[in-house]
Amino acid sequence: MAQHTPSWVVVGERIVWCGLLIYLCAISFAGLPAGSATWFQLSIVLYVLIGAYLVMLAAGAEYNKRAAHHGRVIICLALLPLVWMYAQTVLLSSHSWPASNAAPSWWPAEPLISVVPERSRLLVLAYLPAWLLLPLTMAMLNSRARLRQIMLMFSMLVVFHGVSAIVANGAGVYLVDPRQLDGHFDVARGWFVNRNHFAAFMLLCSVGGISAVLPERQDSVKVLVKVAAAVMLTLVSAAIIMSQSRAALGCLLLLPVLIVLLLQHLRGCNGLWWIRKRQSYLLAGALLGLVLLVLALNFGGELVRRILHGGLGIGERGLQWQVTWQAISDRLIVGHGGGSYASVFQAYRGDAELRQVVFDQAHNDYLHIWLEQGLIGLTLWLAFIALAFKSGWQALHNTRSSLIAATLASGLCITLFALLQSFVDFNLQIVNLRSYFFVIIALLLAVPTLPGGSRTTNHLKS
Repeated sequence: MAQHTPSWVVVGERIVWCGLLIYLCAISFAGLPAGSATWFQLSIVLYVLIGAYLVMLAAGAEYNKRAAHHGRVIICLALLPLVWMYAQTVLLSSHSWPASNAAPSWWPAEPLISVVPERSRLLVLAYLPAWLLLPLTMAMLNSRARLRQIMLMFSMLVVFHGVSAIVANGAGVYLVDPRQLDGHFDVARGWFVNRNHFAAFMLLCSVGGISAVLPERQDSVKVLVKVAAAVMLTLVSAAIIMSQSRAALGCLLLLPVLIVLLLQHLRGCNGLWWIRKRQSYLLAGALLGLVLLVLALNFGGELVRRILHGGLGIGERGLQWQVTWQAISDRLIVGHGGGSYASVFQAYRGDAELRQVVFDQAHNDYLHIWLEQGLIGLTLWLAFIALAFKSGWQALHNTRSSLIAATLASGLCITLFALLQSFVDFNLQIVNLRSYFFVIIALLLAVPTLPGGSRTTNHLKS
């Protein structure tokens, strides 16, 4: 901090940072869909933190100007889907209900793009806090110490939620209202009503453990950190297996393969750990396979049976996606409006042989976005992801710090698997998972501006 900055500003800015970490911990206990009262209450907490931080900035607090400048295009691009979603509620549309079917009773008389404008506005308000975490984290992440703190926070969340879910499952108790549970009552899920969301949460938060394993060993303390991180990642594996999430298990099995390929591409540069002998690859792979096999046989019997007898089939998702595509085709470019999936799908499903339940998610984030926000919204989302990945990948090759390189490598791997899992699920439609996703994207953009990164000079601004 600059010496001319008032002491109360320095203290206040640190309090806001601690408040941000506490907020990120708190939202892990509210794994609810967008639009719930809990999320709007938590949003108020975040708005208060942002307001206090703006006061600190006005009084002379320092922030990571380099990160804000470097990521300004990506930040704006991430905001545009929300702007477009709101625009759907005010712009008129020439589309009408297909003439071959009778329009449902809820179909609006006013020809707006969004067929459910009230829900679209609520969805914008629900997703806004997740987006705000992107610029806020980038601005406040102005030191390597804070980078270690946020990665430690992810690690603590993994341990707490992993142990809680495993113990609760073993004791046969629920940490949420059983009436909210989304089937599969004999799985580990902790404070999440859906097992796939719990598994996705464990994968996202494992970014802390992976970043601790990758740097080269330098002293006995760091060796102990690596051992602790390895134990934590084993806990992640056990929790994911007990959740019986096949998509998350697939990502878990691919994770070491991707990391090995990444390290081979980097060839040990940037201070990352590198195995040079092929025998070591085989040994590490055999040990990992043995650990996963033991875990699966002891804790994932049902998961093994589902894979052996049901394969990796998508079940009724295939038919659901066909109906979803039919609805997409009628409004290919502009979509039906944010939050419209449940209503639109019900109107289009006809006599499809699907369960008589409300399908409020496409079980594919990309089709879901396409139906609701059209090709415009989907393109904006994919462009944001592509630019963020490009930035992180370039920074990974340029950095001179093993800490920063490990953070970037783990962040790239975890966000990639979150996006892969989104092909068969809707994890990023859950606001706390979406929030963590945006925080990890913020790390990819801000971490290279720290000392030892690819952009190391004058990265702070009063």
